[in-house]
Amino acid sequence: MEWICNKCGEATEIIDVETMYLEFEGMQEAFVCETCNEYWFSAEIAKRIVKGEADCEAKME
Repeated sequence: MEWICNKCGEATEIIDVETMYLEFEGMQEAFVCETCNEYWFSAEIAKRIVKGEADCEAKME
């Protein structure tokens, strides 16, 4: 299945992008438009990111 960029209408590719939360850096898979450099996370990846952020905050308390 091909995903299309909402901003410019070009096809996207699945690529690992750099992410950062607080002082922690990481990589997450995202749908990336190489034309306009917009990117989106799938619902599955977004849930993983939110859980990771919550775990990180709990460790800092």
